[in-house]
This record gives sequence, structure tokens and C-alpha cells, in this order.
Amino acid sequence: MAKAKAPRANIGMAVFGNEKNKNPYENIRENMAEDNNENLPDTAFRCPHCGYPVTEEMTYCPNCGYKLRQK
Repeated sequence: MAKAKAPRANIGMAVFGNEKNKNPYENIRENMAEDNNENLPDTAFRCPHCGYPVTEEMTYCPNCGYKLRQK
């Protein structure tokens, strides 16, 4: 573990400097999209921006907010 220069600053290094606990939410959208793909037919449409399954009626992607079509 890295040590801070000030003696009392090490408490922050113990909490925030730990490499084992990387951001657990880093790839949550990709993981959710992969989980939702299991129950969809092969003919389902996908968002061109993120690949999330969408329907023809949708105007925006519910995953990334990409505008799917013009009105």
C-alpha cells in the first residue's frame, strides 16, 4: 500500500487506495445488456450505439439514451 507524506493522511489511503476494491459499477450497463439478451428472439432490433435490444416502436434507447429514429 502506498503511504501518504502526512502521518494522518494514511487513513484515506486505506479506504481509497485499495486496488482490490475497484469500482463495482464500472461495467454495469454492459452486464445488464448481456443478461437481458438471453430471452430475446434473434430478430430483435439493437441500438446502433450500445447494442442494447430495442423494439421498433422505441424512439430512444433505454440503456444509453441514443435517439433511434426521427419523428
